[in-house]
Amino acid sequence: MAREADGVFTNEAAAFSLPLPQQFVVAISVLVLAAALLLLYRSRSWQARGPLLLIVAGGIGNLTQRLRYGGVLDPLEVGTAVFNYFDVLIGLGLAWLLLALWRTERLFD
Repeated sequence: MAREADGVFTNEAAAFSLPLPQQFVVAISVLVLAAALLLLYRSRSWQARGPLLLIVAGGIGNLTQRLRYGGVLDPLEVGTAVFNYFDVLIGLGLAWLLLALWRTERLFD
């Protein structure tokens, strides 16, 4: 991961800076996005659609940056963690989805 002049990190690795080939990361991203879109289509309520929309939006943002720049641009630095706004969307979506799954019997058909 390299720091650019404007303070933004360019991360060519996968999540948690795992050194995986870029083609593999893009392929996995496309598969996860397809699964999330399928779940979004089959969702029964806003309790599933809301978090899935956040996850899909974050995934599309990260995928777009990977295809355009060869990695994601990480402008946020908190302690030793470096991440981007799309990661925040994905994290919030996952937390919301887990909370909804814990509180609701069925979210999907």
